[in-house]
Parts: sequence; structure tokens; C-alpha cells
Amino acid sequence: MMVSGRAAALVCGLLLSSCAGEVVVFPGPPGAAPGGGTTENEAGDATNSRAPGATPSASVVLPQARLRRLTLSQYTNTLKDLLGVDADVQKLTPIPPINGLRSIAASTIALPEKDVESFVGLAESLSAQVFSDPATRQKLTGCDATKAACRESFVSAFARRAFRRPLTTDESARYVALLHEATSATAEGWLGLRVVVNALLLSPHFLYRVELGEPDAKLATSRRLSSYELASRLSHFLWNSTPDVALLDAAESGALATDSGLAGEAKRLLAAPRAAAASEELFSDYLQLDGLDGLTKLPETYPQLTATLGAALKRETLLTLRTLLFERGGDFRDVFTTNRTFVDAELAKLYGVRSPLGASFGEVELPAGGPRAGLLLQGGFLALHAHPSRSSPTLRGKFVRESLLCQSIPPPPNNVETTLPNTGNAATARQKLTAHRVDPACAGCHAIMDPIGLALEHFDGIGAYRQNDNGLAIDASGELDGVAFKDARSLSAALAGHPDLASCFVRTLLRYARGALEQRSETATLAALDTQFAAGGHRLPALLLAIASDPSFRYVGAVQ
Repeated sequence: MMVSGRAAALVCGLLLSSCAGEVVVFPGPPGAAPGGGTTENEAGDATNSRAPGATPSASVVLPQARLRRLTLSQYTNTLKDLLGVDADVQKLTPIPPINGLRSIAASTIALPEKDVESFVGLAESLSAQVFSDPATRQKLTGCDATKAACRESFVSAFARRAFRRPLTTDESARYVALLHEATSATAEGWLGLRVVVNALLLSPHFLYRVELGEPDAKLATSRRLSSYELASRLSHFLWNSTPDVALLDAAESGALATDSGLAGEAKRLLAAPRAAAASEELFSDYLQLDGLDGLTKLPETYPQLTATLGAALKRETLLTLRTLLFERGGDFRDVFTTNRTFVDAELAKLYGVRSPLGASFGEVELPAGGPRAGLLLQGGFLALHAHPSRSSPTLRGKFVRESLLCQSIPPPPNNVETTLPNTGNAATARQKLTAHRVDPACAGCHAIMDPIGLALEHFDGIGAYRQNDNGLAIDASGELDGVAFKDARSLSAALAGHPDLASCFVRTLLRYARGALEQRSETATLAALDTQFAAGGHRLPALLLAIASDPSFRYVGAVQ
């Protein structure tokens, strides 16, 4: 049932939004506690009385302070952690990547107005689901709903996790007033709790992560994240969800403000099984794998494409990366040369390898002399960077240059024809692309993109192997920044040894962690992280810990 009457009016006020749906985010001066009332330190953050952690150099200008929307996966993970139920987010608008990452877009793109109604419906549905079931609501609250003190205690504890900080004095008074109002209106304690939970899940303080920081007397251009803001950044970086009670307790005690306290909590989070699961969000963002969820190709060209192939290709890549990098602690560069992958029956048929037992995925070793090895030769990468009716050497090469090597490819001039010439079927992609490499306006970019993509031409637009292109032999040889290769597997080996590969991954993870591009003044930070990554054998968990422990992780730039 929908909440009505005075309780509904109170909910609208508590949302810090109009009932028409426009979200008003965090009014008040920079650095003030969101929603008014006491500041976070006044509410119990003891960081100012503790030894501070390391600070960035005074010459470093950090990415500006900002608010960050929860991504869809963070939203669903948080609801699962808070309520113990799964949310159906199909009606919500996916966040498109900016600069290649959804995490940057979440710090940049405002919440679409049409999604507000969806959030309202989800909050109402989930709170009703939880509080209509006696066993579920009792597990959530541990409360005797007839006792006011117990109800108020639950609201305080639940809000602390939902907002990733304690309620301010003003907020607490308003939510308690709503609790009493809804309870008195129906003489039903559970309804009061349900109304408040519903309101908390609709608040901007839940839907947005606050990283505004507070002034630091030692740094004129930087702001120190409060302990609660730091706990939120750490948890979303390593667990892709809201902080747990232990992490919030570390923030409240001031332990998180010290280098040892922050490192200790980061190690605790990394040791938990959910860190490996959360790494899949990182990999999805890094490789833009969500594009496989709705993979479409022309059925007349690729009749073997099924409704489940895209999801299977995505699962293969995520399982490979999670297993190699997180669970086995492998060298990051080995991702591009490994002979091991994961397939189900559908992918086994596509790849021509043995099918695992049952319907689930199983790990297989690819033939040593076969055409495939490593990430670039998985069907997911090949299908993502292709056209609906054909492969695309240019798209594949462009992604390698921009996303895997962090090299900039300028857009084509406005007056340049970007479509391949119509030469009929009697031509390979290499022959068709010759025109672009001859045109002076195109030659510079295509000369660095096309050789990479042409090495992958033995794989069509859904990643299936082919011997010929339009009945003609495929020349897969080329050169990657001075390193010659003869085919796709030797290209992968050349990429694994490229000096920019690991440093680009470091740069991407720093962007992912902070939701922003690095600044020009952060050259020394990136160099130090590169050195630590190499010294640790290019292991992902060690790199995650190094980023979380870096001074730039606990600071932001000015509020704009």
C-alpha cells in the first residue's frame, strides 16, 4: 500500500526534493554538513584529534571535490547489504561512460529526471517487501516495533549505513518526527519503520556519494576527505558497496585518518571474498563489457548469434580476469597471453574446444598451437569492437590505443569520409583500409590503429575464427611501436610487453577509484604507483592497496 496523508507529506520534505520529482542536492555552503545541522566532526568524527595521514605535495592540484551518483551495480549492492533483498533496476537509465569509465560519468552526469519516479517505485516496493514479511523485518531490525526506543535505535543505525555517516542533529529530529507521525497515524510500529526506510532510500544522501572534503590548514588547494567520506570512497573502490559497520566504526574512532588505520582497513576489505566479486565491476568498466549485455548483430550475417551469447562472452572475460588476477594473484600482463579461459557449451562450440560438464562455465586450456590466447582473442573483445555486419580493424585498434595504452586518437576531420570504399566482395579489410592510409588527413591515425586491428582479422564480428576474408588469404602481420608481430597471438605478446600497458592500467585504476581524470601536476603520483606495481610483480591486489594508501586517495581539490 502507498503511504498517505501527513506521513506522505513528511516523506516529501525529508527527501530534500519536490514532490514533482526534481532532486535538490545538498544545499548549503561547501564543507557544511549535507542537509544542515551539525557538521560531521560535531556528530562524532574524531579525526581532528588523531595523527593525520600523509598529505599530497603542496604543488599538486587534485581533481575537484564532487558528488558521485551510485552506479547501478553500487545501488543494487547497497540495497542488498542494507535490506537483504535484490532490486530490479531494469527501468533505471544505465550510466554511459565518460573518458571510457562509468565511474567518471557518475561524478559528472546528473540524475535523469525520469529516473526519480523509478527510484520512488523501487524504494516503496522494497520497503513494502521487507516489512510485510515478519521474519525478514525482524532479521533486519532486531526490534520490538511496539517500543519507541528500539524503533529510534534502528533508524539511527540504518541511516548511518545508508548515508555512510551518522545523521546530523537536525536530520535525526526530522526522521524521528516522521517515525512517530507514521506510527501514531496507524498505531503500527512496523509501518513507521517502513515509512522512514522508504524515505532514507529516496534521499540524495543515499543516492549520491559525498566527497566534498574539509579545509586542511597545510594545503591551500586541497581538501581532506572526512573520515566518513574516506570510508565511503574506500568501500566503493574495493567492495563496490556501502561501508560495513566495522569500517564506519574505524571512521568514527579516527583510526581511518591515520596511514596505518587506512591501510589496515584496506587490507581487511581486500581479504574478504566480496573484494574478488567487486573486481568484476572494475573489469566491466575498464573494458566496457556492459556493451555485451545487449549484443546485437545482423542475423543474416551471424545466424549463430543467440540471445545468450553476449552474456556468455561477458562472463568468460570476467571469470578469466577475476580468477587470474584476484584469486590466483597473477601478473596483470599475463591476461593478454594466457592459454586458459572459461567457457560454457555455447562458447565451447564457438571456440571449437571441449565443452565443460553440465550447463555452467568451466575452465579450459586452449590449444598451444591454436589461434587464441589472451584477452584480445576472446570473443567478447572481438564482438564489442566490431560493426553489426562485419569486423572492424579500426575500432579494435582504437580501443587498444586509447583504453589499453592510454594514447590519444583525435577524431577524424569533419570533411573526411569515414566509411570503407565499396570494392565489392573481392577485397580483404587490409585492402579496403589502404585508402585511409593513403589520404594525408587519415594516414596519421590509421597508421597506428589499423595494424593492431588487422592482426585480429582472422576473427569475425562475433569472435568466430575464420581462415579467409571474402575468400582471400588474411595477412595478420604488422608492427606495434617498433615490435614486429606475425599474427594475433604474437600481437598479444607484443602488447603484454608494451611499456605503456601496465602504466595505463595504473592510470585507469586511479581514475576509477576517484571518479575523475588525473591532473597534470600528478605525474609524480602516477610514477610512484607505476614503480610499486612493477616492484610487486604487477599484482592487482597490491596495486589496489597502493592506490588506497596513496595520499591522493584521501584528498580532493577545491569545491567548484
